[in-house]
Amino acid sequence: MTALAGLREMASRNLRQSGIVVAFVAIVVLFAVLNQNFLSPGNLTNIILQYSYILILAIGMLMIIVAGHIDLSVGSVVALTGAVSAVLVIRNGLPWWVGVLAALGVGLLVGVWQGFWVAYVGIPGFIVTLAGMLLFRGLTYEVLNNVSLSPFGGAYYDIANGFQNGLLGGYGYDVFTLVIFGIAVVGYAVSQWRARRGKIAYKQSVESMPLFVVRSSPSPRSSCGSGTSSPRAAACRTSSSCWPCSSSCTRSSCRRRSSGVTSTRSAATSTPRSCRASRSVA
Repeated sequence: MTALAGLREMASRNLRQSGIVVAFVAIVVLFAVLNQNFLSPGNLTNIILQYSYILILAIGMLMIIVAGHIDLSVGSVVALTGAVSAVLVIRNGLPWWVGVLAALGVGLLVGVWQGFWVAYVGIPGFIVTLAGMLLFRGLTYEVLNNVSLSPFGGAYYDIANGFQNGLLGGYGYDVFTLVIFGIAVVGYAVSQWRARRGKIAYKQSVESMPLFVVRSSPSPRSSCGSGTSSPRAAACRTSSSCWPCSSSCTRSSCRRRSSGVTSTRSAATSTPRSCRASRSVA
């Protein structure tokens, strides 16, 4: 694969698979051009602090959406947990950790309640969380008696707005965060390098080394070894038994075809059962 063709293919693939990332980058670039202070450390810190709870909610919502469900009550649950914590800390004067534990406990009970109706009763998550949205919003008004409570202050306020030097210290930066970031980068690089070596071992198509270094996401390739000129890959591409159900199916098919074994009996015995089942269904 030439460098130009690989770069074109990588750009088109990333545009299809990472459209939301491209849109996010475009928005950041637009606001950075309109306001020179947009990417300043202080502004980025304020954005992260103001939307930190939304980022936490997004992690939970990701799990729910991947599971094929939806949660419409997430905003009402946040309001209810915050109301319970505010009543305990501000109105009743209890320690900050009591408010935190109470908020976590309420959130846990809400999750168990809604999970019961979805998992055991079998009611769709859309219906359960729609009812929960109305129920928990009403409970929020009841807990607060329709009166806003603020501010938290003290240690409770410092949880979201305070700054610390971290576990490993650092002046103006957090050494612990940098260490975790470095470990993540090294781990990702090692996993991608091992995947590349595995593709090369099975005569599969890989990017050129410059593209491999600069690319930001794994490159899905055909398991039949498209783009290579080896006899094994050519036999596999022209073979009807090269069925993309698993790597073991593909590898056994490539080995069988390249060695010249074409009998129906050997093909049936050397092909994994899961591959034969998926082929018969298709």
